[in-house]
Amino acid sequence: MLGLFFTDRAELHLEELSGWWSVNRPDSRRQVIEIVEEVTLLLREVPGMGSFYARKRGHEVRKLRVGNTPYYLYYSVDRKQEMVAVLAIWSRVRRASPPI
Repeated sequence: MLGLFFTDRAELHLEELSGWWSVNRPDSRRQVIEIVEEVTLLLREVPGMGSFYARKRGHEVRKLRVGNTPYYLYYSVDRKQEMVAVLAIWSRVRRASPPI
């Protein structure tokens, strides 16, 4: 099983996501956060399960939908370090590409 960490940017995205759900859908906030946690646990075991998104700074960036939410987790895998880096959590509703 690989290690996993959220970049500062991804942590900020998670805080924003949590805040939005707390205000707009308080009954569902916990469920969305739990789905993010479940997805990150799966990534530690099967890091190739997401689809190819882009190549940035020599690393392959993959994306994986977070359950049936409008969010995608963007991540890269460092096989040498045995680590998954979550780079962004981004809604497909936004018109812009995720900042990765």
